[in-house]
Amino acid sequence: MADYRKRKPEVAKRNRQSPEKRYAYTIKRSYGLDETAFTVLKEQYPNCGICSTSEDLVVDHCHTSGQVRGRLCRKCNLGLGGLGDTETALINALLYLRKGVK
Repeated sequence: MADYRKRKPEVAKRNRQSPEKRYAYTIKRSYGLDETAFTVLKEQYPNCGICSTSEDLVVDHCHTSGQVRGRLCRKCNLGLGGLGDTETALINALLYLRKGVK
């Protein structure tokens, strides 16, 4: 295990960077996307893949394979995650909504 005191200056330096640079570092570390690949992803997915909003977008990935699927808004990303990223749960949620209140 690395000694925290040795890493602290590196972390402090990164935290002083702009939010965009911190986010780029996180994207690189988490998904292996360099700045060019992330720019291409942003161009391919300028809006949420589910609700089409362009606000508060995050990178969405498969928890099983780790592959990046696209970009979603935080609400939709949390919704998918809350359903366990499974088609069955999503279909059941759709059927529940269609049943509605009568």
